[in-house]
Amino acid sequence: MSDTQPLQHRIPVSKAVYSEASKLKMNDVYTSGRLAAGPMVYEFESQWANYLGLNPQKMVAMSSGTAALEAVMHYIGSSGDRPWCAIVSPLGFFSTVSAIVRAGGTPIFADVDESGNLDPVHVKKILNTHTNITAVVVTHWLGQPAQVDALKMLCDEDVFLVEDCAQAHGALLDGKPVGTFGDFAIWSFYATKHITTAGEGGAVYAKHQQAHEFVRRYRSHGMSNADTHDFIGTNARLSEIGAACAIPQIGKLEKDIGERMRVASLYREHLQHVDHVKFHTPEPATRHAYFWMPLRIDRSLMTGKRFKNHLSQDGVEVRCRYSQPFYRQPALFGAHLDGGTLPRAEDLAGQIIGLPYFAGITIEQIDCVCVAVNSVVQDELRARHAAREAVTT
Repeated sequence: MSDTQPLQHRIPVSKAVYSEASKLKMNDVYTSGRLAAGPMVYEFESQWANYLGLNPQKMVAMSSGTAALEAVMHYIGSSGDRPWCAIVSPLGFFSTVSAIVRAGGTPIFADVDESGNLDPVHVKKILNTHTNITAVVVTHWLGQPAQVDALKMLCDEDVFLVEDCAQAHGALLDGKPVGTFGDFAIWSFYATKHITTAGEGGAVYAKHQQAHEFVRRYRSHGMSNADTHDFIGTNARLSEIGAACAIPQIGKLEKDIGERMRVASLYREHLQHVDHVKFHTPEPATRHAYFWMPLRIDRSLMTGKRFKNHLSQDGVEVRCRYSQPFYRQPALFGAHLDGGTLPRAEDLAGQIIGLPYFAGITIEQIDCVCVAVNSVVQDELRARHAAREAVTT
């Protein structure tokens, strides 16, 4: 723990805030009595597609980001008659890889670049050395756009490019929204995301009509009409309440991202001279969506989890997830193929923490966070110096 005084009031890592517009829209649903498969879901699909510049007829709202991924992977798995594999990052949320396995696929892990996203160079090597690659699944990790344009060039007509945009609402690459490059894109609207469908929700965009029709039927038990089930799907429909909650948030997303960028700039400025930590700088030609306010901790100093614990004692709540690559998870033992050594993924795993961000965070709170970060670093360095002095005396 640092020797700064604990904060009188803890600084949370995030806060859920619902606008009056969302509350009124949800109340309209309660008043109507139509809680499922109603006009709000269709309005949400249309508005989200319009924001992204996509065809509203091909946007499908889902019950979660996980359901969205599983719908896409089941389509990919059903499109051939031989075992299939998908190249995927070893960092991120587990549903990205579990969806592949649940649909009968085998993940092959590629290394990441310095931003923590899929490295096209390593992806190309895997494509050249493995057969049965049916998809490349690219996550825009923590809100930083991946090199999806380069990955798109590597995917021929037999390899689907799937964008996992669960953490990247409104992120841009060369001025173009992520989710508009691949054959498929999925989003999550979980409670902590930029836009939330009242806690849980997701969406799929499928570029090709056949794939779109599969996804739309998949979310309703594979039904093409009330009497016919063409294949085994599931119940993955978004509720009217969830859609109503999210609709007003779409119009406020640009303002929200602008505020996140302002706060990120303050963190970067305040922490630029603190040793052993580095606040993320967006990659060239990208707009980071800042799902997390990402601070990288040098492994030589301490683990991200230990850093988090020190900050917590000082009243600052931070995120620290993704402590190990997917291939180290017990659930995947024997369920993936070796894509080679992944040194950057190994180095990044567990070393990124997410600093606090929420609507209305103050300059004073940002200052307190930065002071606490610096204090943790300085306390650790002083403790190491003292230990060395004790050994030499």
